[in-house]
Amino acid sequence: MRWLVVCLLAAATAWADQPRPNVDTARRAWQAAEHETDPRIARQLWREAAIAMDRAVLPGNTDTAYAALLAWKNALAGELPKTADPDAPIPLDDDDIGYLHALAVYLPLAPAPDGPAIQFLRGDLYYRHRRYDDAERDFVAIVAQHPEHDAAEYSANLLLDSLVRQKRFGDVDRWVEKLRGNDKLTLLVPVVEQPHEVDRMAGLVDPEKNLVARLGILGIEIDKKILDLLPALRESSGVLVAARAAGSGPADNPLATGDIIHAVNRVPIISLDGLRSALDQSKPGDAVVIQVERDGRLMFLSLPSGGR
Repeated sequence: MRWLVVCLLAAATAWADQPRPNVDTARRAWQAAEHETDPRIARQLWREAAIAMDRAVLPGNTDTAYAALLAWKNALAGELPKTADPDAPIPLDDDDIGYLHALAVYLPLAPAPDGPAIQFLRGDLYYRHRRYDDAERDFVAIVAQHPEHDAAEYSANLLLDSLVRQKRFGDVDRWVEKLRGNDKLTLLVPVVEQPHEVDRMAGLVDPEKNLVARLGILGIEIDKKILDLLPALRESSGVLVAARAAGSGPADNPLATGDIIHAVNRVPIISLDGLRSALDQSKPGDAVVIQVERDGRLMFLSLPSGGR
């Protein structure tokens, strides 16, 4: 997410030379926070710096508004509190509210190329707090208005994930169809370098036993041995795409070598037979939505209609 890092660092020191007394106070608070090595104390100092910068912001002043945003971001807790209900929204604390205020102040002042990245920060905060309705507004706006921006790809995937978490499966299908038809978003899907471990496993598959003809892939079930080779998987079950099979599957196959298939049309996948069975449940022309893990991120792919 280099685009996000660049956006957050671009103006971090521009406010420092301004002569107003409030800015001097904010500068001293910033320097104290920046040099503190104890994370707990540093968070408190960043909070104090953020409050001081909020007071230093004048209407229309981009630099101090951006500095306040950075300070509030540094003041946020690294881990969110646990909830008894894993699906319940997580309450916003004072630091979250301060951060949201700083985002609201800076967003209309941000340079046009940075606007989607700043809006994504707000949507991501809501998403991590399971406030999916609030997050959806930002993600939809980014995807619809800035499909060429890097933030649109992240927004699209978090949007789909939030819809799944809310069990709004009809909306998932509709959005997958919309996103599949968006050429600008399609261009943003990264090309993932095939990991060395996957390259080794491709030579272990049986072209007949491991073939999933509907998808045009050779798959391997995720078991303990595979988990040992791929320890960073977000989910411990599924089917690994070990290789693409020549002569089968759709011509515009969205799957890539190294993908882990976790679900088909919301049906969890734990075996090759389960994957084939789930695919067989769909009729020609039906939408088939596949949840995969790629490069450490969960995303949703749509199988082209008629791919048999």
